[in-house]
Amino acid sequence: MHQKHQRYGLFSCHNKSEIHKQREEAHNSWKGIPFTVACTCRTFMPCPGEIMNGVVYRVHSLGVFLRCGPVGLIYLAARKMADYRYHPLKNPVFLNPGLSRIEVGVVVRFAVFAVRWVEQREDHSREFMVLASLEGDCLGPVSLTGTDELDL
Repeated sequence: MHQKHQRYGLFSCHNKSEIHKQREEAHNSWKGIPFTVACTCRTFMPCPGEIMNGVVYRVHSLGVFLRCGPVGLIYLAARKMADYRYHPLKNPVFLNPGLSRIEVGVVVRFAVFAVRWVEQREDHSREFMVLASLEGDCLGPVSLTGTDELDL
């Protein structure tokens, strides 16, 4: 489980801890040895302008929802997909004139447009919400090398 913090982002793993013993001082009211703990860890904090890849998990007429690592609330609005048009087929899809498709399961390279820290009051959950954009060069569906099929 990832720890989430508004300022530092998502703490994904703990790398190293160091305990530094301070000089011993006599405390009349407290019996113990004071020490400091220094921790190093990895964080994941989406920032506006950053280029990321996400997988589409829901297509709606107003846009698509993506997941990228520990961030599950990424919204790419239809307004931020300039050349793409929504087609309400059996499996809804966004198509552009070059027949490039954005549908469920497709990997999309996007630019982070905005990030918001949201705290739910009822269940005390915290989450980052990311707004995405395809406005820029080399953004859109990504074709990955290789296939998932078995070679016979």
